[in-house]
Amino acid sequence: MEKDKIYAVKQKVDAADISLDDVPPLPEGEKFVLPKKFIIDPNGSVAKLEKMQFDPIERLVNLSERIQHDLNHLMFDGDGEPRPKFNGNAYSALMGIQQKIAMDLLRYGYKRVPEVVEINNVNPVPMQITLTGADQFGKE
Repeated sequence: MEKDKIYAVKQKVDAADISLDDVPPLPEGEKFVLPKKFIIDPNGSVAKLEKMQFDPIERLVNLSERIQHDLNHLMFDGDGEPRPKFNGNAYSALMGIQQKIAMDLLRYGYKRVPEVVEINNVNPVPMQITLTGADQFGKE
């Protein structure tokens, strides 16, 4: 391994396995220097998800469909007739979850729009006000 590179590896370490006695002391006159670069595999999480055969987008879509089914069951009976009464709290909670899922799915298809819109700043033209006496306007 090169002197200025550290490869980040995520692994479980038992606290009993760590001992300062195992760390050799630095040679006389040398100082400990942190490495300048950390190389982390940016596609590691994608590879891990593929290995586990887990697709987060598919999972969110399936969850959204299931919530829509629950909403329909909440509002309509088995014959498709509207229920005279249904639990408004449950309806509100399911709609909130479905909206959260929709916002999470939007991240994958669209770039987020900034909340603050920049307005082209046009420098205003300076205005000059000259105060005069009333006699200049014909009033005496």
